[in-house]
Amino acid sequence: MNTKWTYKILESGPKIFDAPHTERMTDELNRLGAQGWELVSAEFVPLSGNTRLYLKKPEAV
Repeated sequence: MNTKWTYKILESGPKIFDAPHTERMTDELNRLGAQGWELVSAEFVPLSGNTRLYLKKPEAV
């Protein structure tokens, strides 16, 4: 059986590492994790100063 995936990209502003923002992002990632999403990669986007988070989960059958 081949697994089919659904993908989601979150983008956060340059303050991602500030304590209040980090807590909100943690809460959001935990919420998405409870829905079956898995964080698979993150990248810093130099031009915007943002951070992109890439998530995936198996497609519903």
